[in-house]
Amino acid sequence: PSICRVLKSAHLFGVYGNYATPIDWLHVTGYVKGGWLRNEFSAPIAGVSVDFDRTSNYWGAHLGMYGEFQVTEKFKNRTFLNYFYDGRESEAHTSSSGSIEIVESFGTFNSHRALLGSVFEYAYTSTLRPYAALTYEYAFKADARGRATDQFGDLALNGTDLEGSTGIVSLGWTYQNEAKHFEFDLGVNGYTGKRQGVSAQAQAAWKF
Repeated sequence: PSICRVLKSAHLFGVYGNYATPIDWLHVTGYVKGGWLRNEFSAPIAGVSVDFDRTSNYWGAHLGMYGEFQVTEKFKNRTFLNYFYDGRESEAHTSSSGSIEIVESFGTFNSHRALLGSVFEYAYTSTLRPYAALTYEYAFKADARGRATDQFGDLALNGTDLEGSTGIVSLGWTYQNEAKHFEFDLGVNGYTGKRQGVSAQAQAAWKF
């Protein structure tokens, strides 16, 4: 069935680390995170519009490495290899509409991804740096399945499987203040392959 209304919210907490190895240009990164996600949506099932509302636990981890190279006085390159894991617990929703009671369940979601890429950054000024990046992503496993059951039978819901390769092109600008305590990034990403489309991003970071 097609979903006609969706509302999502997330509350996440984590710890991130960046270790500068004895090799001047090589860094190792990692994080662990956890929290909860809330889904509120309605879907037409068996000709009836049914509302669902559920909060479930979410967790994830990352391990990677990158090297930074000063190509010229103005150009800098960062080449990286990263692994990401994301998981979410199984869910079960029960909803009644008239004489029909529907139980909808989703299995545990697990995603394993590896990314290999390179970012070129240009020092336009001391605080503004435009960048361009090429990334290859391979999802080893990323699927979600669900079922809906009522007194008339059992229905398999449309699943999602993102296993496969994706190429990503990124363009953007980074601003960092003179004291290097604050950084703001604005960019756009294009996807081709298993994932297709365009996304935009904006993020800010304060360093203490």
